[in-house]
Amino acid sequence: TRFIVVTFSPVKDEQGTIIGALSVARDVSELKEKELVLIEREAELVKTLNALTERQTIYKQLFNNAFGGIEMYQVLEEENEHKDGKEGAAFNKKLVSIERNNQAVKMYGEASICNDISLMVKMSPPTQPNGQKTADYLLEQRKILWKKGKVNYEWQYLDSNGILKTIAKSAYVFNAGNTTYLMALGGDITKRKKQEMLIREQVKDLHLKNVELQKYIDSNMQLENFAYIASHDLQSPLRTVISFTQLLNRSLEGKLTTEQLEYMAFIINATHSMKALIEALLEYARIDTIERKIVSVSVPDLLGQIKLELASNLQEENAIINMQNLPNIINADEIKLKQVFQNLITNALKFMPKGVQPKVNITCQEKKNYWYFNVQDNGIGIDSEYQEKIFLLFRRLNNRAAYKGTGIGLAMCKKIVEQHEGNIGVDSKVGEGSTFYFSIKKDLK
Repeated sequence: TRFIVVTFSPVKDEQGTIIGALSVARDVSELKEKELVLIEREAELVKTLNALTERQTIYKQLFNNAFGGIEMYQVLEEENEHKDGKEGAAFNKKLVSIERNNQAVKMYGEASICNDISLMVKMSPPTQPNGQKTADYLLEQRKILWKKGKVNYEWQYLDSNGILKTIAKSAYVFNAGNTTYLMALGGDITKRKKQEMLIREQVKDLHLKNVELQKYIDSNMQLENFAYIASHDLQSPLRTVISFTQLLNRSLEGKLTTEQLEYMAFIINATHSMKALIEALLEYARIDTIERKIVSVSVPDLLGQIKLELASNLQEENAIINMQNLPNIINADEIKLKQVFQNLITNALKFMPKGVQPKVNITCQEKKNYWYFNVQDNGIGIDSEYQEKIFLLFRRLNNRAAYKGTGIGLAMCKKIVEQHEGNIGVDSKVGEGSTFYFSIKKDLK
């Protein structure tokens, strides 16, 4: 196939009349081939240009909508050598700002901050979080940049509203052809730093609480060891005092004066009180030493046993015990759970105004992971000031003569409930009775 260019020209006579035609044919096949090549190349160039335009559009979108601030600089020749010598010359470069994205403008304003350290210093507090002066800190980072070609650091500055911000800065140097460029990236990490500070404070606070807890545990273990040892060591001499007092009382029967009889009665009462206190202390100390045995416990049967054991007291006080919504079976240490109910019911009967019929209501509420028990009475009540303290050892709120007791019962209840992974507390008003509540975890094994 050949390409021919044909030209027709009219031939005229002297009067201008067309008398014929001249036809010239020229073979342009080689030129046509070159033209086709040029057309193909032009098409390729248009396609490439369109692709570059599309990529440039994508790049602009990414650049301007990036999460952090991006700044591009051209690195020019070094200025005069720094006073510190060659090392100074290595970082004393001249930068010309080329482009900055929207986020960089939003973060730093119109200033090209990397171009002028003094401007960065002016925007900053006097010192940085590490305690270093800002000017020295920024100069040090610039030295690292020109020495290693890249640097990562954190910078605190005051924005246009005077709010202290923390920026994570990254900068690196690269070459494109014969030109050297510097790209600086900045991300606002103010919220993250505040969260980190909060976490550090919480960890510090937690550490202090752990230290306090360990001290409490150590002191509590010492107390339990002391209670166990002391109660054992005191039992024997106390029994001896009681025995000899009784023998002395019998041998001197009818020979003592009224005053001496009062002294003797005081000794006997004091020794019996001491014996009860030691036995209660020993029982308290044993709570942790006796292994917890979780079994299926019938709560109605357990409370029925307690009512039988307290039958004489209930009859004497004409007391009423109501039980409602109790679970039939729960998992618990039966002996220890019995101690909790027995202590709470006994206290309800004990701390009553004179002439008032004791009424005790025992109820339970089932929730997802716990059984919640309430033991409500119509007794003398407890002032809000003392409602947390009553669960500590030996914290008696009432006169011993008016209300007998060792001050250990509620501390024992607290320890047992905690062994069942629950909590215990009280709601009360003076003169309006009290409601003791405690929880027992459901899936104990």
